[in-house]
Amino acid sequence: MKFLTNVEVEEGLKDSSGDLGSPGQILSSTGTLTNWITPTTGDITGVTAGTGMTGGGTSGTVTLNVIGGTGITANANDVAINLTEVTLGAGLDANASDSLSLDLSEFIDMTALMLGTDEFIVLDGGAQRRKAANEIGLSIFLNDPGFTTNTGTITGAAREDRIAFGSATQDDITNDEDFTIVQTANEERIKIANGGVQVANMNTTAVAGLAGSLRYRYVPGSPKNFSYVDMCMQTGGSSYAWVNIVQNVWN
Repeated sequence: MKFLTNVEVEEGLKDSSGDLGSPGQILSSTGTLTNWITPTTGDITGVTAGTGMTGGGTSGTVTLNVIGGTGITANANDVAINLTEVTLGAGLDANASDSLSLDLSEFIDMTALMLGTDEFIVLDGGAQRRKAANEIGLSIFLNDPGFTTNTGTITGAAREDRIAFGSATQDDITNDEDFTIVQTANEERIKIANGGVQVANMNTTAVAGLAGSLRYRYVPGSPKNFSYVDMCMQTGGSSYAWVNIVQNVWN
C-alpha cells in the first residue's frame, strides 16, 4: 500500500493481533507480523572523564580520550608505556625491551642488628614467599663445624694446658656460682667454689707474658724422686725466672 498524501489516524493502529497498544509503546515489525512493544530505556545520564582522560558529556555521542604523558603514548587501539621514561623505585631497572629487572644491590644497606621479626624473601618450591628470621630452624643449615646437641661438661683443656676443669674423671661444675670471676675496685680473680685449679708443667722460658703463672713439675730419679711448684716472677728490670715455691723429695 502506498500513500501519496499524509495519513491521519483517528482511532489508532492495530498490530497483527488487533492490539492498539498503550502510551509509550512503539509498533515493531518481526518481518511478517507487527507488535506493539515497550522500548528499553537506559539509566545513564552522563559520562565523566576520569583521571588521565578527557572528553565525556551528558548528551549525544560521547568520546573519551587517554591523556599521554611521560612514558605513556595513547595509540588508536592501545596505550603504550615506555618504562625507560618512568621514575622507578630502588631496585627496579627498566630494560630496552620494556621489561623490568630487580637489582638488590640498589637497596639501602642495613647496618643495624637484625630482629627476629625481620623477614627474608625465599623461593618456596618455585613460589615467592616471605619468612621471618625467628621462624627459621637452625636444623636446616649446613653444619660445617660439626656442632652437636650433646650435653655435658667442658672436656677440653685451656690454652697451653695451664687450666683444666670439668673432666670426665672429676666432679662436674654443676651451677653458675661454682665458677665465677670476682671483681673488686682494684682486682679481678677467679673463684671456684666446688672444685680446684690444676696446673701442668710448662717448659717454656719465663717471660713477661707468663708473669704470675704457676707450673707443676715431676722429675723421676733414682733413688730419689722430685716434685716442684714454681711461679714465673719478675726478677729484675726486664728479667723473669721460674721461682720454686715448694719442693718434695721421696725415694
